[in-house]
Amino acid sequence: MKKLFTLAAALVCTLSISAQTVKITKTDGSTLQLQASEIESIVFEPATASPLVYMGNDTVTINNNAAWTYIASDLSYTITTNSDGTINLTKPQEVYANTVIGTITQSSYTISNIAYDEEAGAYVRDYAADKLTTHVTAVNGGKTTMNADYVLTTGKVTVKLDANGNCIVTDTYRFGKMPFPISSRFKGISTAVK
Repeated sequence: MKKLFTLAAALVCTLSISAQTVKITKTDGSTLQLQASEIESIVFEPATASPLVYMGNDTVTINNNAAWTYIASDLSYTITTNSDGTINLTKPQEVYANTVIGTITQSSYTISNIAYDEEAGAYVRDYAADKLTTHVTAVNGGKTTMNADYVLTTGKVTVKLDANGNCIVTDTYRFGKMPFPISSRFKGISTAVK
């Protein structure tokens, strides 16, 4: 038993004396060599996907009234994927001309953590609790009639691809104390498609 203990102790001492090295060879052929004692931890991060950008038009209808329907053209909606499988949607600044209160400009904002809903076959999220803010201006006859930040007090978004690969985003929301909803429908094609 004593010989076994002595052998084990000698082996431990030998291993602790010999320095181990870690050699990393990169794809370009270069190498990096480190002493094992220099490494605190090694973490493999998941690969991040490039953002998907969709170009298209957004049609908004105020209070479900067809007479109050306006189009913002040539928009770039951006979708990023999170490590948990949810997505983030960034809506760009949108401009609606010739509305009943003039030309309306709504600033960009991002709706985060939109989860996939199997039943809906789409990414769906009620984001009212996020209290997102957007800046809205209205100019009518050269005069600014609205220029303020507004909290989106209600908001539900759905993001899906149609059979032709178009990104369809439906978003129903209200600004501040607005008495009626705004329904938005964006349709765009991926900029990666040639």
